[in-house]
Amino acid sequence: MMKNKHLHFGCLLSLFVTLWLMQACQSNDAEKIFNSWQEHPVYAYLKIIYPFDSSLFPSDFACPGFIWEEDSAKSVSWIISFYDKNQHYCFSSGTKKWKPERGFWERIKKEFKGKYLKICIIGVDDKKNITSAAQINIGISPDPVGAPVFYRDIPLPFAFARAHVDSIKWRLQDVSSDELAPVVMENLPVCANCHSFSPNGKYFGMDVDALGIKSAYITADVKEEIDFSPEKFNYWSDFQNGEFTYGLLSQVSPDGRFVVSTLKDHEIFVPKPDLYYSNFFFPIRGILVVYDRQTKKYWALPGADNPDFIQSNPSWSPDGKYIYFTRGTAVSPEESGILRGTAIADSVKFNDFLNRCFEYKRLVVFDLYKIPFNEGKGGKAEPVKGASENGMSNYFAKVSPDGKWLIFNKAKSFMLLQPDSRLYIMPVEGGWVRELECNTNQMNSWHSWSPDGKWIVFSSKVLGPYTRLFLSHIDENGHASKPVMIENLVPDKRAVNIPEFVNIPPGQKMKMNDKFSKEGDYNLIVRAYWLRLRGDYDASLQTLNFAMKKTPSDPEIFYQRGLTYIKLNRLEEALKDLDSSIVLNPENASAWGERGHVRLMMKDFKAAVKDLEKSVAIYQKSPQAYYNLAYAHSKLGNKNAAIRYYTNALSLNPGYIEALMNRGVERIEIKDYQGAIADFSAYIRLKPDDPLIYVLRANAYDESGNYSQALTDYDKAISLKRNFLPAYLNKAIAHYRQNDFNQAWNNIIQAWQLGSQHPEVLYWKGMISIAMGKKTEGYNDLKASAAKGFQPARAEVEKYSR
Repeated sequence: MMKNKHLHFGCLLSLFVTLWLMQACQSNDAEKIFNSWQEHPVYAYLKIIYPFDSSLFPSDFACPGFIWEEDSAKSVSWIISFYDKNQHYCFSSGTKKWKPERGFWERIKKEFKGKYLKICIIGVDDKKNITSAAQINIGISPDPVGAPVFYRDIPLPFAFARAHVDSIKWRLQDVSSDELAPVVMENLPVCANCHSFSPNGKYFGMDVDALGIKSAYITADVKEEIDFSPEKFNYWSDFQNGEFTYGLLSQVSPDGRFVVSTLKDHEIFVPKPDLYYSNFFFPIRGILVVYDRQTKKYWALPGADNPDFIQSNPSWSPDGKYIYFTRGTAVSPEESGILRGTAIADSVKFNDFLNRCFEYKRLVVFDLYKIPFNEGKGGKAEPVKGASENGMSNYFAKVSPDGKWLIFNKAKSFMLLQPDSRLYIMPVEGGWVRELECNTNQMNSWHSWSPDGKWIVFSSKVLGPYTRLFLSHIDENGHASKPVMIENLVPDKRAVNIPEFVNIPPGQKMKMNDKFSKEGDYNLIVRAYWLRLRGDYDASLQTLNFAMKKTPSDPEIFYQRGLTYIKLNRLEEALKDLDSSIVLNPENASAWGERGHVRLMMKDFKAAVKDLEKSVAIYQKSPQAYYNLAYAHSKLGNKNAAIRYYTNALSLNPGYIEALMNRGVERIEIKDYQGAIADFSAYIRLKPDDPLIYVLRANAYDESGNYSQALTDYDKAISLKRNFLPAYLNKAIAHYRQNDFNQAWNNIIQAWQLGSQHPEVLYWKGMISIAMGKKTEGYNDLKASAAKGFQPARAEVEKYSR
């Protein structure tokens, strides 16, 4: 009796099983059961879930697990038989999950190399009667994989992973290993994402949000120890003069000199609650930009830089002479509501666009294009026939190492993580396109060629929501074998994604070391940032205090601690830390801006103006700084200056609804009623369910003489919020000004019932009462309002007292 080793098989095969090896079926019971099944091979339903029928295993593949299910409730054990016409091996299992011993599997691979064998699983009851059975064929390829797979180990759903980036790991798995894949990198305090290795295995690149910059990208030579040190990073935002960009789907050239990426990008990036497909992500605008690692220069790739198109998802030909990329019609900000990156400028337009995409009423499809690189000079982009203009979305082009085959994805719409995505193959020179035989029925995506071009690895969710990796053999005619799953990739309830073969020997060790965040207490600063973002302000403060003890003169630590003090409403301490940050680094515009913000909160408006003016003088692209500067001027009574700075904020972020509202209020103050109405209307287009904005626009209409439109807006505000005091109060005032005292009375009573002690409500109740001849009642309300310090009421009381 032998026991099987632990099998890392996701949530499917984590168990020990007891099994008996009976070579040549020496057990009489097993022999009888097997012979009986061969005589009558039709029984109750049993389905072998994995391996798949006719799947082909590499000659260097680790021992696979077997799983099955059945309808019969009578089975108490199962016979597993490996056989062909000459050989026969039997095993027994007490569960519907089983894995052979390593020694036996190695024997099977040797004896059946280049051939197929049959595997039969037979269920039996406690009297050894057959209750169920099924059979599959599996093959052993003479071709080894010969290279490890690099991939990301990530928790689900995506929103959780995004909030806990330090839980993400990167691993490198040798497909011949029975052990859990070793970790290459972990505990990174920032997001790391798309990566690429050059075909010769010498160069590596990865998106890493270093120094809090989303556009950061690292390139390095491949070694057993790869240090992520600051000098190895470039920043795609440098191409855009500091403007935000993600730098999407970047790829290193075969010679390691160039990197091509997607810039000037807009994208849809929305977390979803669905565990299977927990984010919705695809580009809707972008051009291809090249970075030269030698000259440190950036430029748009001519022929793939048309702003009317979405040009993204680049992939190099193995010789570096061509770039394959996706191209689709760009989605305008007027339709998507997106200003830049994923920043939403118009939530109404954005939500409308998103909902139409969810319902497949709005499709975003991509064609594959090919462009000569020409040492970065580009050329004419040509559509790839068979992977373009077919009514589908075509993406993830990957050319085989010998330049013979092109494999790509096709789906109904969009890109990345599509449930209906399937793999297709075609000759590089064109001629025909064929769906690959390895496709499963649940997402087939993000594939990579083995260095010898005989295998591909790809992602699929066929066995559940936690993505797994599969291998398929590609023969000389471009046919794919049924896939096999790479096991031992991740612990239970973790997903695998972004796989890529690395052209290094199997078993070679690799370690990626975080050097950029561990210097200057960056790791602690980032941890404090994420803690603050999650609302754990006390833990954020403790982390920064610890960092301060290690590095007491770091301006960034002072700055971050100042922000945490603001969240804790400890304004004096925030001010002190921001003072120190500015002394140590007077060119940090954000520190000046946050100190101005603190002074606003402390109502020191003159000092706030000075700080905020310094902030925008250093950095002219912060809408928040301009907004705060406008607000400070407003509090000082500088209406025109406030309007000017609100306008600056809106030029940088047209969807800044608070700036629209406040600029509208200022415009009412200077009697620019039409300008105010335009601002409030723009706000309503962005957020049509805010009752306050309808009251403000109604006030502007009333001041401009458009009484009927004012009443319509007051009623709209009331329909959105039935007990909204400002709507009833201002509607009462509008009726009063039109001498419609009965309607004024009805509305002021509604307001008074909602706020009987509100000084302005008491004032207008008094004024309306007097206008209706109820002078004593009105006078009493005016006195009550005056007693609460409402200045107009005091003036009226004095008038009536004379």
